[in-house]
Amino acid sequence: AKARLQPTLGLGLEGGVQGERYRTGGDANFVMGSLVAEVNLWDGRERRSALVRAQVERRRAELQVKDTCDRLALQLQQSRDDHAAALAGYRAAQARATAAQRAFDVVRQRDREGLVNQLTFLDARNEATRAELARAIAQQRLLVAQATLDRAAALTPLP
Repeated sequence: AKARLQPTLGLGLEGGVQGERYRTGGDANFVMGSLVAEVNLWDGRERRSALVRAQVERRRAELQVKDTCDRLALQLQQSRDDHAAALAGYRAAQARATAAQRAFDVVRQRDREGLVNQLTFLDARNEATRAELARAIAQQRLLVAQATLDRAAALTPLP
């Protein structure tokens, strides 16, 4: 659009043969040349308006690129935060499951010795099962967070 504001200069050169029969020679060949200059004296500011439109479109495209970059950066940061939270949750659930399993092992040992009633045994078993299920759910959340982070950061190359 900016280049259209300037005057233009064109050069054309044509050559060939002429006449009723196709023959070559000095009297049948011709060469024609032209030099064309175009200067716009007045166009109702159409070209200036086109320049302004082009500048606005360029700015809009730049803003779209910046917006897209910002969104991708935000998505990456959210993925990192979600992954860190899922990892912390998994570690806590794993520690809880280990503790619950140890507590159940103690209660089971005491049950074998006849020192624990059935309600305490079932409560310890139930708590160990819940802790193991919570660990499995936390592990699944961690795997989802890892996949989301992998996608957001483009860590795995495409095939």
